[in-house]
Amino acid sequence: QIVRGRMQTAGPIRVARLAEEMALAPSKVDAALVAIEAEGLVMRGHYSPPSATPHVEGSEDALEWCDRRLLARIHRLTLDGLRRQIAPVAPADYLRFLADYQRVSPGRRWHGPAGVREAIRHLQGFEMAAGAWERRVLPARVKDYDPAWLDQLAMSGELVWGRLRPFRPDEPERPSSSRLTRAAPLSLMLRSDLAWLLPVDRQSAPPLRSGAEQVLEALTARGALFYHDLQTATGLLPSHLDEALLELAQLGLVTADGIAPVRALSSRLRSSGRDAVRRRARAAGPTVGLLSTAGRWSLFPGIVSTMNTQERTRQWAVQLLDRWGVLFRDLLAREVAAPPWWQLVSVLRRMEAQGEVRGGRFVAGVAGEQYARNESVEHLRSLRDAAPSEDWLVVAGSDPLNLQGIVTTGARVAAKATNSLALRNGRVVATLESGDVHFFDELPLEVSADLTRRLRRTG
Repeated sequence: QIVRGRMQTAGPIRVARLAEEMALAPSKVDAALVAIEAEGLVMRGHYSPPSATPHVEGSEDALEWCDRRLLARIHRLTLDGLRRQIAPVAPADYLRFLADYQRVSPGRRWHGPAGVREAIRHLQGFEMAAGAWERRVLPARVKDYDPAWLDQLAMSGELVWGRLRPFRPDEPERPSSSRLTRAAPLSLMLRSDLAWLLPVDRQSAPPLRSGAEQVLEALTARGALFYHDLQTATGLLPSHLDEALLELAQLGLVTADGIAPVRALSSRLRSSGRDAVRRRARAAGPTVGLLSTAGRWSLFPGIVSTMNTQERTRQWAVQLLDRWGVLFRDLLAREVAAPPWWQLVSVLRRMEAQGEVRGGRFVAGVAGEQYARNESVEHLRSLRDAAPSEDWLVVAGSDPLNLQGIVTTGARVAAKATNSLALRNGRVVATLESGDVHFFDELPLEVSADLTRRLRRTG
């Protein structure tokens, strides 16, 4: 009873000190604490920093005891203190942070094949127009980007591409040839992470055209097939087989070993896409299609391991923290394959309690809870006090850095590969939309002319 009463006010304390304060034998105090622990009233652990007990660090004597309710209160006050340590930064500072964090800033880009893999690891699960991946997004993050590096990852089996987002009710049931464009939403990802990247609510395929139906049946019955084997199994002409494969790829039903289909979707195929495919197929030869160099074709997602919802949500939370540095609800506007925020926030709260992330107000003007890694908090703090950046950044509208109207004020810029944004010091200075350049700041004539050329060249 004496020990129980003392523990209600003592806070974290070691057996030796508690015995000394109450003039009791340490063995009796230890036995009393074990009995109280069995009642669920106290907990044992290492609560004080090592510097507070240097002479007993790492020894059994460093073990401390604390009342369970006091420990919960201390933990809550500690988290509140950590949340108050940083004042929220302006949205422009957050965009400056993101440009560094996602390696878009000059001098911070990745290098070589390992850099391509690292860029994809950060971006996987983010769906964007197929035409943006190699034209705009990867070159913006990997210095002197070489398409052969992406081929190397794909043909080794480490990389897989496909559409993660489930079919939406507002999409047409029967795709037309006008949809065979570079705007098809696709994601590049590491094959080892595919199991948790897939949305749990992927639905069955909508009605397909006859050619696509034949190809899907052949792949279902025979497994992965090379292009020429598919042509033999279906009896389709190369141009028709190309159209069928592109249709299935855009619906998220098939993938291939190589990147050729993504590059085919990246070409400027408009509403006349069918005629363009046929012309290029005839130029290549009577039995050769545009997608004949894609390696084996297979069903997407194929065979993946099962994963419970909690573990999948945790993996997604880690992925989103890797991508954004600071995570809050508004960012999910661009994350069509991610779990809903109500699932993520419960995992993030648990991660905060375990000390893996920090919660608080990191970005001003953003509603709701925010979570960040410790290194992100330090980076934000340093950027807030740093000198303004004079670098110009021009990014695609489909790039994750397009947060206009989400984090910043103003109307949103559609996430299209043909749109572009110019940023300076974290502020959107100009945009290119539907072929028109719009400026939001007064700039010298020569600067605005050069910026217009850059926006049109990359749009």
